[in-house]
Amino acid sequence: MMKQIKKILFLMLILIFQYSFVPIIKMTGIKINIFIVLLTFIALRFGRYTATLYALIFGIFTDVLFSFSFGIYTLIYFLLAISLSFTREYFNTGNLLSSIIFTALATIIYNLLFAIMLYFLSYNINFLLLINRVFSSEIIFNIILAIIIYILEPKLKPRRLLITNLRIGKADETA
Repeated sequence: MMKQIKKILFLMLILIFQYSFVPIIKMTGIKINIFIVLLTFIALRFGRYTATLYALIFGIFTDVLFSFSFGIYTLIYFLLAISLSFTREYFNTGNLLSSIIFTALATIIYNLLFAIMLYFLSYNINFLLLINRVFSSEIIFNIILAIIIYILEPKLKPRRLLITNLRIGKADETA
């Protein structure tokens, strides 16, 4: 039960940070998408089910708060989570280089899927603007965030207690 509460609090913290502080950072010209970086990290570390769950939550919140057409972000994050989690089965995803590569690919795929969705919703898409969006500075800053998460991840894991074998009740009489 405590694990689920911690996950929900973590998710709420990420949602608040993404929607409160990232727009302020974006005004300085730095584009960053925490959801893509975390979704990549979760898909590579924990697998398909956890990644799709987080993708659906990230997508629904983004659709509810910012989407002009409900379901676009949910579908994009869902497809991204599925494709990233399949790579976990075929590639060594436990090192820093794979985190960098998959974060860059996830950012590119996210922007391409978003442009494709806009095209099918009959929006005018300028090809040069599309290229600029796909290969933007967002890739660089997402990679920097992925490196930070990769470095901090071992330090954020809960440490095991030294008294895990402590038994409450009758003492072992064979001792």
